[in-house]
Amino acid sequence: SEVADRSDPTGPGMYRNQPVRHFGPEKPPDRDADRARCRMAGMGNLAATRASQAGGARVVARTGWTTAEELLALPDDGYRYELLRGELKRMSPAGNRHGRLAANIAASLWIHVRANGLGTVYAAETGYQLASDPDHVRAPDVSFIGRERLERTGETDGYWPGAPDLAVEVVSPGDRRAEVEEKVRDWLDAGAGMVLVVDFHRGRTVRVHRPPSHVVDLTGDDVVDGGDVVPGWRLPVSEIFDS
Repeated sequence: SEVADRSDPTGPGMYRNQPVRHFGPEKPPDRDADRARCRMAGMGNLAATRASQAGGARVVARTGWTTAEELLALPDDGYRYELLRGELKRMSPAGNRHGRLAANIAASLWIHVRANGLGTVYAAETGYQLASDPDHVRAPDVSFIGRERLERTGETDGYWPGAPDLAVEVVSPGDRRAEVEEKVRDWLDAGAGMVLVVDFHRGRTVRVHRPPSHVVDLTGDDVVDGGDVVPGWRLPVSEIFDS
């Protein structure tokens, strides 16, 4: 393994800005769904809603901020959403390989955590509220919260207040380097003890982030180690990417 130089924009595992690639025809805006979402979330008149399409993610802004409660109340329209400092970000469902890599990690983590009573593992799209006023809600591909924090805070029907102890982000083909790095900063700034960035497209690497700014790239025969975040959990990098 090697320690990455965060100041080197060409270093291993970094994500260069890429032209957006679209697969198949772009889905036209669904005005009826937009109106329904506005009614459900209490957004008011559709004229107050402004949408822009870029990089497969649709940011929906309006006069005033969308709240975490409004996000939670959105009807299921087949898309995924995050709330970025009060603005909705619409994302397409994850692709086939993306789902497989996330499942490989989640399965290994769940078995270890359950066998040792360490806490709870959460599936993709579980939301975490990282800030308020304006509200900021992120959803990783896999996450873990330790037993001690769960007992102290308790389970909630809404978004967990704060970051998980471990957040896993699987990089999709259209993800831009800046967006991935922003997600990592959000998780660490909100208190995550470890963030794993899994990238099939850049040499099958796993980039391990630990606060405040420690970064290690793992490849090939390296092993992901849960350290003090998930004690005893070890997962060979090769097992993440193997079918």
